[in-house]
Amino acid sequence: MVCKSGCKKKCCEVTLINSDDITQSGVSGKVLYLSGYYKLCEDVDWYPSVTGQYAIVISGTDITLDLDGHTLKQTNTAIGECALVYIAPNSSNTRL
Repeated sequence: MVCKSGCKKKCCEVTLINSDDITQSGVSGKVLYLSGYYKLCEDVDWYPSVTGQYAIVISGTDITLDLDGHTLKQTNTAIGECALVYIAPNSSNTRL
């Protein structure tokens, strides 16, 4: 458990996201759909294979994504720009 300011509970679990979580998740990238606190734990060089891909998709309520000072960057620009973080319309109470 890690305490953090701004959390609705006294302490929250932190789910760490690393490069493999994003690059091995397929076309959709890493999908965050469960409420919680997610933290990037390393710099990520993301190489999308087709236009329209997302590195991280937020599709839920009460989700916090903390980059924790790390970078998330697209390294394959030959296919055009893709969204690094996509917040789905059904999401609410999302924090970056």
